[in-house]
Amino acid sequence: MKISLLKLTRILTASFCLVPVFVSGQSFSVDAFYGMAQKDLIDFKTGEKLDETDIYGVNLRVTQKMDSGIVLQGGQRIIPEFFGMLCLGIGDNDWSLTSNYIQTENVDAEIMTASVVGGANVRWYLTDEFSLFGGVRLGMNYTNLTANRSFKLLGVTTERESLGENDFGFVYGLGIGAEYRLAKNHSLYAGIDYVATTSQPKIYTNNDSGVNESYEMKKQSYAMFSLGYKFSF
Repeated sequence: MKISLLKLTRILTASFCLVPVFVSGQSFSVDAFYGMAQKDLIDFKTGEKLDETDIYGVNLRVTQKMDSGIVLQGGQRIIPEFFGMLCLGIGDNDWSLTSNYIQTENVDAEIMTASVVGGANVRWYLTDEFSLFGGVRLGMNYTNLTANRSFKLLGVTTERESLGENDFGFVYGLGIGAEYRLAKNHSLYAGIDYVATTSQPKIYTNNDSGVNESYEMKKQSYAMFSLGYKFSF
C-alpha cells in the first residue's frame, strides 16, 4: 500500500507538532542524594582492600527550559531543558587487620567530592502537574582522599600516620526521574542516576620493610538516588 508524502505529513502532524509551549522558563532546585558505590575504593598489595565506599550529599541545580516543544495528542508535551549543577558529597570507610591477636593495623579513609557539571534533559509532561524526565551530565570533579593509618599494640595506639591526597578529573552520567508540581511555583521530584568519575587520588604508606608504597583509588562510579525540591520562577 502506497502512502503519498502529503498524506504521511498529515498523519505525523496529527500525531505531534512543534509549537510554542509557555511554561516557567527557569527554576532552582536542591536535592539530597545517596550514592551507592559500584567499585572497591582501594586494593592493597597484601590482598586486603578498602571496600565500596558509599557517598551522600546535596546537589544545587539551575535549569532553563526551552520555549517550544513537541505537543502530542491529548495535550501531553515534550520539552528540552538545560541545567548547570554543583554537587557536593562525602563518604568514609575503614580497614583493619589483626596480627597474632596482639597488634592491630587500621586504615580510616574519608572522601570528599565536589563537581561542577552541565547537562540536558528531555521532559515529558503527562499532565500539567506530573512529568517524567531523563538526561545526561558532563563536568569536572575534585576528589579529596583523607586516610589515616594507625597501629595498636594490646589496645594502645603506638604509631599513626596520614596518607591521603587529592586529584581532579571528569565526571559524567545519565539518569531518569519524576516530578510532581504541588503549586504554581513549587515541585517535588525523585531521580535515579548513574554517575562516574575519573579522579584517582593516592594514599602513601611504608610497608613492613620500610619501603614507601602508593595505592591509587579506583575510578569510582555510583548508583545515585535523590529526592529534592524545585522552585520555578
